[in-house]
Amino acid sequence: MKNIEKLKTILNREQLIAFLEEENNLFSTFILDKINRNKAELSNVSSQSHHIIPKHRGGSNQLWNRVRLSIAEHAQAHKLLYDIYGFDHDLGAYHMINGQIELGFETIRKIAQKTMKEKNLSFWNKNV
Repeated sequence: MKNIEKLKTILNREQLIAFLEEENNLFSTFILDKINRNKAELSNVSSQSHHIIPKHRGGSNQLWNRVRLSIAEHAQAHKLLYDIYGFDHDLGAYHMINGQIELGFETIRKIAQKTMKEKNLSFWNKNV
């Protein structure tokens, strides 16, 4: 997402669609296609709710920020997010959705360590 600050200003589906059209990349094209598809396509498959603007980027839990995806599509969405934007959270989600639990936990562990180091917590805290 080119302009992370702009994400904070999106308050509804119309603004989200305009943002995705402006982004014009593999993820935004993929999501726009899924938003506009016939809902009956998912009637006979297991599906999950995907946050279009990821929660780890401040995405809302409102319906306008979610799209129903098959499990394979949900994994693909997170892989696209990771490939384009490099958010480790999406790599972890991709692994977990694909059943690669050990890889997912390893990614989550790395995120937690990085966060603890940035916030000077645990054994990174020089004052303890």
